[in-house]
Amino acid sequence: MSYKVLFSGTFETGKTTLLERFIGNKSIETISEVPRDLLLNNSKLKLQANFQDMIFAEQVKRESEAEKVGKPVIICDRDILDIIAYSEVLKHKVKQEWVDHIKDRYDFVVLFGTTDIPHPLRKYDLEIDVVEYRSNVDKKIRELITRYNLRFLEVRGSADAREKIIRNHLIRHAGIH
Repeated sequence: MSYKVLFSGTFETGKTTLLERFIGNKSIETISEVPRDLLLNNSKLKLQANFQDMIFAEQVKRESEAEKVGKPVIICDRDILDIIAYSEVLKHKVKQEWVDHIKDRYDFVVLFGTTDIPHPLRKYDLEIDVVEYRSNVDKKIRELITRYNLRFLEVRGSADAREKIIRNHLIRHAGIH
């Protein structure tokens, strides 16, 4: 059974940048951000009412495939927790199936907070206040971590400092180097 770690947090906080540092590690299987991957293939998917369901199905599939690889650690760049957070912020229906999958799914959540990351400078076509939206997603993820009683650690500082914190955690708790 693999030790499953979730990288969670609002957008533009460095999750993908850190995940890339673990790609190729013989002890770690990485799962890229599902929504980003789906939208790269078809940007109009985000307009579909069932987009969150599509993300959920693909996430579950990728995690199942990663478990079959048999590496000691799996790291996910976003996951079902994020699906619930974004759905709640956007006032979309949260499905019980998603909630059921959160329970005992991850051994540990690494929270990428907004406290030491500048607000994004990119322009988004979200037609909303990006700073407020980003803050609301961050607050919702924190609320969900508490609601579902998930073990977590918030990482701060430079990418190097964050990587060191995560590697030390994996050495202590998953026995990898």
